[in-house]
Amino acid sequence: MSAEKNNGGSFAAGALLGALIGAAVAMVATPESGKVVRRKIKGLVNKYLEEGHEVVDNVEAVVSEIAGGVKDAAEPMIKETAKKAKDLKKQMFSGLK
Repeated sequence: MSAEKNNGGSFAAGALLGALIGAAVAMVATPESGKVVRRKIKGLVNKYLEEGHEVVDNVEAVVSEIAGGVKDAAEPMIKETAKKAKDLKKQMFSGLK
């Protein structure tokens, strides 16, 4: 699982770095005015920010779903452990009487 996280983070960092390099090259190499280039870059930045927010929202939804599943799976084990501890306590104190 940690390798998957690392790959996703590496991909996102690479995509962001590529976008920034591409924007810098476009600014230097474009025949358009600076105002037009800045407007285009602003549009691209806003697009990537929106996509980033969507990714974060999707990750939050997946994490919530997984956490709910873990809680549901752990609850019976917690109850069983508590019952066993209670039974063990009764056995210990009944032996003292």
